[in-house]
Amino acid sequence: MSGVPVGFALARTHARHAQRPGANEWRRLDGVRTASQYLQYARQTGLRFWLRTVGEDQPQAEVELKLRAAFRGHALEVAGWLPAAAAPAARLIADLPDLPALDHLHRGGAPQAWMNDEPRLADALENPLTAPPYEAWMTQWLRLGPRRGRSTGRLGNALRDLVIPGQASPAAARLHWIFRNRTLDAAGVYAYLGLVLDDIRRLAGGLARRRPGESRHLEAA
Repeated sequence: MSGVPVGFALARTHARHAQRPGANEWRRLDGVRTASQYLQYARQTGLRFWLRTVGEDQPQAEVELKLRAAFRGHALEVAGWLPAAAAPAARLIADLPDLPALDHLHRGGAPQAWMNDEPRLADALENPLTAPPYEAWMTQWLRLGPRRGRSTGRLGNALRDLVIPGQASPAAARLHWIFRNRTLDAAGVYAYLGLVLDDIRRLAGGLARRRPGESRHLEAA
C-alpha cells in the first residue's frame, strides 16, 4: 500500500472507538421517555459527534437524513486516513445506509418522499437498479476489501448484515471481535466504521420510538 501507513488510521479509529457509548450509557438512553430527553442525554455521550447538525424540533425524517450524511462524511474522512489502496473499501462502506431503501425500490416498493433528498436514491428512482443491492454491494466488497481469503467475505458479510432487518445485533458482535483482533491491518478500520454505523442506527431507532408515527427508515431492527 502506498501513502500514509495503515497504523495512522488504526491509531485514530481506536481513539474514536474509545469515545463510543458503553453498555451503561445505552441502558440509560433506553430508559429515557421523551425524544427531547433522549437527544439531551445522547449529546453527553460520544454520540454527540453525529448530532452536530440535529435540532430537537427537526422532523424524524430530516434527523435521519442528517445522521446518514454524518456517517457518510465520517466514512469518507476515515478513507482519507488510510493508504491509497485501502481507501476505496472504506468509501464503499459509506454506501451501506442506502442499501435497505435501494432494496425496497428494487423489490417494487413504493417510493417515499424523503428519498428525493438522497442523491443515490433519487437516481435509483429515475434509473431502476438491475441487480439486487445487497448482492451488488457484496460483489464490490469482495473486489475492494482486504485480501485475506475467507476473512474478507466474513468481514463483508458482517458489514452488510448491519443493514439487513433482524441481523444488526449479531453483525455488530462479529465486527467488535474483528476490531479487537485485527489490530495491524485495515480490517480493523473497516470494522470500526461498521460499529459507528451500528451506533447511528441505534440512535435513530431510539429517537424514532419516542416519536410515534414518524419515519424509521434508518432504525436498526
